[in-house]
Amino acid sequence: MFYFTTSLLFLLPPFLKKTFRINKFLVRIFWPIFLFINTSAFTQNAIPPIGQWREHLNYQSAIQVLKGDDIYCATTNSLFSIDANYEVQRYSKVTGLNDIGIQAIGWDETTRQLVIAYNNSNLDVLKKNSIKNIGDIKRSTIAGNKIINSIYCKDGLAYLSSGLGLIVVNLSKYEIKDTWLIGNNGGQVGINGFTSDGFFFYAATNEGLKKISVNATNLSNYANWQNISGQNGLSAGISQNVVFANGRIISRKNDSLFISNGNSWNLLYTDATWPVINITASENKLLVCQRTNGGNARVIVLNTNGSVEKILSQSGLISLPRSAIIDNGFYWVADQFGGLTKFGADVERFIPNGPPGTASGEMVIHDNILYAAAGSVTSAWNYLYNRDGIFSYKDGVWNSKSYYNLPILDSVLDFITLAIDPINSSIWAGSYGGGLVNFNDNLQPVIYKKNNSTLQSAIGDVGSYRVSGLAFDQSNNLW
Repeated sequence: MFYFTTSLLFLLPPFLKKTFRINKFLVRIFWPIFLFINTSAFTQNAIPPIGQWREHLNYQSAIQVLKGDDIYCATTNSLFSIDANYEVQRYSKVTGLNDIGIQAIGWDETTRQLVIAYNNSNLDVLKKNSIKNIGDIKRSTIAGNKIINSIYCKDGLAYLSSGLGLIVVNLSKYEIKDTWLIGNNGGQVGINGFTSDGFFFYAATNEGLKKISVNATNLSNYANWQNISGQNGLSAGISQNVVFANGRIISRKNDSLFISNGNSWNLLYTDATWPVINITASENKLLVCQRTNGGNARVIVLNTNGSVEKILSQSGLISLPRSAIIDNGFYWVADQFGGLTKFGADVERFIPNGPPGTASGEMVIHDNILYAAAGSVTSAWNYLYNRDGIFSYKDGVWNSKSYYNLPILDSVLDFITLAIDPINSSIWAGSYGGGLVNFNDNLQPVIYKKNNSTLQSAIGDVGSYRVSGLAFDQSNNLW
């Protein structure tokens, strides 16, 4: 199935006072959550010049943070940076990026460039305001999993850990330099992480941790790679990641971390109650992102001697940590739901202003306020169980009405259609399965189903009240 994915882009002349209906397929959006901390929300209220677009993306779903010439944070949709003065710059297709949906980022200190890998394996290389695109992997017809899991950069080369093997990129020529298929018998193998200690390259693969001398004559020859898992204290099986910190190699095997000691390996850290999501190396320490099955989450700062130096844990900010770094005494955490947070003497959250999720439903504009339905259905008109409700954009600020701030909507999913009441300007929203909802200012929403309206349940789906279209006629009747 093919579909268009776009950011929400629009110009609103101030004289527009009537209600207009806008249809789009997919809108990438998000909203900053304000808590009892110092929150940096960047509204960017300035209306762009005529003929220019402004993006409204979801910057809350942070998946990776790293230190380059600035602090860079990748989200599931886009990218932003924070400079030394804590000013934010947003990057998107509007500012020159060539794709959407980021999978991983990496920083090369030699060329001072940021490598951006997208979900479709397209690559961008960002250097200040210059962007170079490398689309070879995306265009390649090679069979196999081309998804780029992580990026390791060194001496002007980017080593891409992909689902089929290692892909080496020359960051000066902006071209693919080599591909290493290092699976058993030279086949494809998923690479989860990659690093070097200056003497060996290490690849965390689905077949175990493999290494090769950096001076090997043929790095792409699988026979020159040694699988070191299952011996000398290192557990056999899939290696989820490998990093280099404080002169030591650390390998992740499920929820256990093993550290090299010459040719042997010792268990560095494990905690049966705290599953590991990811590990990163920063300033010769390990930052371990963890989350329990019960939803508790934290980031621990681990020394290479196994001692825990610090634990970062704060409800609402750390709920699904994906990546963390240390920079000049500050701890930066990228969280899937909490955005990017800096921990120090104070706690500061960085989430550029935008809507709280992706809207696939209808949009309407009324009295210079944009309303967008967040829900959607499949091509076969089946539920997607979307709980994001409806979003609104007024005076440069995004807000939402959904299950997450209105628990009464717990059974009302997939809002796909909207209408504005011509009498009182309240919002009517149709749920595909949950009935009809009327939102009127700050009053509690009213949900209409069979018991309080003429709505009937769907044939063959008792209990489901599917509202897929709304309109008012000239007599102010809602159809």
